[in-house]
Amino acid sequence: MPEASGGSVSRHALAIALFAALAVAWTWPLSAHLTEAIEGAPGDNYSFVWNFWWMRQVRTVPGLEFFRTTYLFYPFGTSLVDHSHTALPALAGATLLGRLPVVTAHNLILLTFVFANIACMYALAWDLTHHVRAAILAAIVFGTSPYLAAHLLGHFELMAAWVLPLFALLLRRALRTPSLWPAIGAGIVTVVTAYTTYYYVVYLGLLALAYLIAWLHPLSVAWPRHGTPAQVVRWGRRSGRFPKARRALLIAIGALAAVAIAIVATGGFTFQIGPAAVSMHRPQNPLAAIWALLTVWAVIGWRPTITRRRLTRWKIRRASGVTAVVTAVFLVGASPLLMRAVQLVAGGEYVTQAYVWRNVPLGVDLLSPFLGHPHHPITGTATRAAYSKWGLNDIEAVGWIGIVPSLLLLSGPLASRRPQTRAPADVRLWQCVGVAFAVLALGPILTVAGFDTGLRLPAILLRYVPFVANARMPGRGMVGVYLALAVLLATRIRSARGFLGRPSVQALIIALVIMEYYDADTARSPPDLPNPWGSGSGRRLRGPVWHRRWPQRRDRFAGAPRPLRRDSA
Repeated sequence: MPEASGGSVSRHALAIALFAALAVAWTWPLSAHLTEAIEGAPGDNYSFVWNFWWMRQVRTVPGLEFFRTTYLFYPFGTSLVDHSHTALPALAGATLLGRLPVVTAHNLILLTFVFANIACMYALAWDLTHHVRAAILAAIVFGTSPYLAAHLLGHFELMAAWVLPLFALLLRRALRTPSLWPAIGAGIVTVVTAYTTYYYVVYLGLLALAYLIAWLHPLSVAWPRHGTPAQVVRWGRRSGRFPKARRALLIAIGALAAVAIAIVATGGFTFQIGPAAVSMHRPQNPLAAIWALLTVWAVIGWRPTITRRRLTRWKIRRASGVTAVVTAVFLVGASPLLMRAVQLVAGGEYVTQAYVWRNVPLGVDLLSPFLGHPHHPITGTATRAAYSKWGLNDIEAVGWIGIVPSLLLLSGPLASRRPQTRAPADVRLWQCVGVAFAVLALGPILTVAGFDTGLRLPAILLRYVPFVANARMPGRGMVGVYLALAVLLATRIRSARGFLGRPSVQALIIALVIMEYYDADTARSPPDLPNPWGSGSGRRLRGPVWHRRWPQRRDRFAGAPRPLRRDSA
């Protein structure tokens, strides 16, 4: 594809046409069943169709409020503030698409999300590189990522991932220009996100935090010559002497490793220490202690020096100003939702999942990036079998990066040495963003092939942060990893020279990534489920369904959803 040298939309027409075709092909055969099917097997997907139906009810029936309903948990009702309400898409479905059936409106907005994911990533990559093929590659890597392919199966709200690259684009421009409009635009994106998907509000906060810290670059880390990693590998020898502290740590690590091996080999044991009985039937506690001692040993050996860098005043003012504008716009735009959240907490209705460290939801397994695409039409069956073997979740723990993207990242430097094409600052910024989201996606505990290694990660502390704790599935942080990956791949293509810089080779890379990220024909559900009472009458529920199973007697199950309408099929 020819290069574009300007910002005119006409120069990007071929790319936009490609994205529209790819959105249809990637979700096929959804476009052929817009009125008669919902993506995914019966489950969460019905709750999002219910959201669309409920918005239409609110607009047509006097006295109803969208964020409060008695149609669920009848007769007491419940708040939808901390529910995946997708209020803004539902409003679009009830107004712009109000003449269409609920299911059709839902599916059309889903297709719009898929297109927007690709197009917004293209806009961000173009703003960074001004290179069409680089931007197209980034758009495909993010917009058709295995993460989105997995959540296409029923998590409608998570398909609105376009808010992340759009927010990043506006944040980047806000920090580079004195105009307030990019910052206002970034704030509007956060408001839109608040009325669409709760998870991505949290992720926008993490993206902004990681990006601003990397942009300000307040700290630098140096490794003195006497504490290099190479010396640590050589058992920390320095001037022919072995430090006693590191020797003691290694002895303790060896003893704990022996205990862990004994527990695995024998199934554990119980012994008495005075009046107390000590039970050791799992190796995780010794392993956790080993990781802690290894950390201390490494710090002593490397002795990193952290230096506070002097920040320029304009950078501090710009970062503070952008943050203030984005926050103010968010508070104003999301105030109706925030006020209802405050009322929810004040009324004692706010609850979140209670769990301890050993039963927290796990993140992406360390093997996931090597197991393949769980929903690929060719390799998906084998990959899902591997996921099943090790007890991994092929929806919430997808971490496949891909062979072509991995080879491309490893093939050379991400930034060109030529001044006119070099973007080292952006590369460093997005490396920091990628690391932040990768640490989140790994979850609270590092697992390898489903085995708990005992290493506690920073995400384990998020359960102590109110409301953030509700974003309890850490594997969904992979959306930020794919975002950073897409940007880094775009900078790699932009700086490529020689064989990799040929347009035909870059076009081939784009085609290979499309093939590698392509998802298989997904399961679909009918808009109406058979009568869940199982009476054999052939009656069906007309309208979306909240739960697949319904109680036999609602007077015995007061917390059950209220049926919408029953009639004969």
